Amino acid sequence: MKKYLVFVLCLIIAFSLSACSDNSGDKANESTQTTSNVENNISGSKQVKESEPQLVLSSSLHTKVVGVTFDNDDGTNRQDILEKIKTGDKTISLKRDPNNAYDKNAIEVHSNYGIVGFINADLAANLAGQMDSGKIVKAAVEEITGGQGGCYYGCNILIEIYDEVK
Repeated sequence: MKKYLVFVLCLIIAFSLSACSDNSGDKANESTQTTSNVENNISGSKQVKESEPQLVLSSSLHTKVVGVTFDNDDGTNRQDILEKIKTGDKTISLKRDPNNAYDKNAIEVHSNYGIVGFINADLAANLAGQMDSGKIVKAAVEEITGGQGGCYYGCNILIEIYDEVK
């Protein structure tokens, strides 16, 4: 429990440091929510084998995706990708990029259409270790912002971190 409190405090500090908004049209007010020990109940006719691990939600947080105004290495435009994504999209995934030239803790945000951007460096510094240690991390699009009147698109996501219980 103490580790989770330290993690939450680190996230709060990280969000405090990154409270400035870039010009991507994202919400300036980001919040961090922590949900502790909420079990992911599986109900209905689907049975879980004893050998299959169950997931327990250990924490969740809201953040914006950074770097959305840049092009990807393959030439795809992140703004074009964001234009295709819908609020509530659960096909978003987070992938570690330990060989990133700028940040060894880099975490890419992927969609079915390509890379959307990255998790900000302060948050990635805390989240990368958890991902590397085998924690299950899921993400979903909360809101696509901007895009009207010549404004850049932005992307706000929900990140959920799960513990495996065997």
